[in-house]
Amino acid sequence: MENKKTIYIGAHADDVIINASITIHRNPGSAYILTMTDGVPSDTYPKVLGGITLNNHEAYIQQRLREDKTAMEVLGVNVGERYTNGKIPDGQAYQNLEQIVSIIATIVKREKIQRIMTHSFPGESHPAHPDHEIVSVCSYIIGREYGIEIWEYPRFKTNNTNKQTE
Repeated sequence: MENKKTIYIGAHADDVIINASITIHRNPGSAYILTMTDGVPSDTYPKVLGGITLNNHEAYIQQRLREDKTAMEVLGVNVGERYTNGKIPDGQAYQNLEQIVSIIATIVKREKIQRIMTHSFPGESHPAHPDHEIVSVCSYIIGREYGIEIWEYPRFKTNNTNKQTE
């Protein structure tokens, strides 16, 4: 993969690391990471995940972001300068289309991004999480508006259904 400034966009804090970690690791100096939502569903607190007690919604958000930033640091990404979270509430991307487009456009213009990598474009043959679908569409809007090439993360399927796994 050529050394182009690339923004890796995911709807949730783990989407980019799951879908593009090898690619990012090969060239972390040209990688910009954007996770769009807080990635945390509404829930009852306190709750324990992996031995960690989360007392409220904000604690859960911060834990997910810490984990994602740590993973990006392992790949060589300077998270202080190249990691952004859009802070859209999980499951509410469809209510924030203009804000999502604006966030992507701001980073693309500021950093002179040359490539966008994002969720695969949804369709009947491969339905996706609604936040993934919205982020994909918004990424395409900006890619087309600014003449930037768009690459998609691979589509994952289970062994026994034709539905995308999450």
